Amino acid sequence: MSVNLQVAKFSDGKSYFCRENFNLRVGNKKMFSDLIKLGLTPRKSLNMTFPQVPPKYFSYFLRGYFDGDGCVMIKTPKNQVAKRVIVAFTSGCKSFLETLSEKLCSCLDIKLKNVYKNGNAFNLVYRKGSGLKILSFMYKDLDKAPFLDRKYAIYKNYLGASQT
Repeated sequence: MSVNLQVAKFSDGKSYFCRENFNLRVGNKKMFSDLIKLGLTPRKSLNMTFPQVPPKYFSYFLRGYFDGDGCVMIKTPKNQVAKRVIVAFTSGCKSFLETLSEKLCSCLDIKLKNVYKNGNAFNLVYRKGSGLKILSFMYKDLDKAPFLDRKYAIYKNYLGASQT
């Protein structure tokens, strides 16, 4: 496993290695209770509800969720030459992904997909044409909202390879 470490330099001339991401664990019951009162939700990913997203912003919401909890892969099935695209979404909450599947079905006119359990999480997976429709939908207005370059590059490389 590789860990991304950065060097933080301070005004006193000292340098320290640090990570980009951190976890905060609170063991004090009073502090935990106070954080709950302030609106924090413990184990939020296990009981998320799908937000009300206006249709004109759904592609941006989808891209943001995909960048955080999605995956795009290009696979070549056994005994075949053509590569296929796979788009997957992951969540700790099955109902969140079921609602996402319904929204994608109605918005993009693609088949309603079943959510399946994978270890401690749930997955929603699209292949071939449905996956491409989702990627095209998410990446249509790149100048209006940020996106993760790494995932977008996989999609662009697939498009370039499939056109040759």
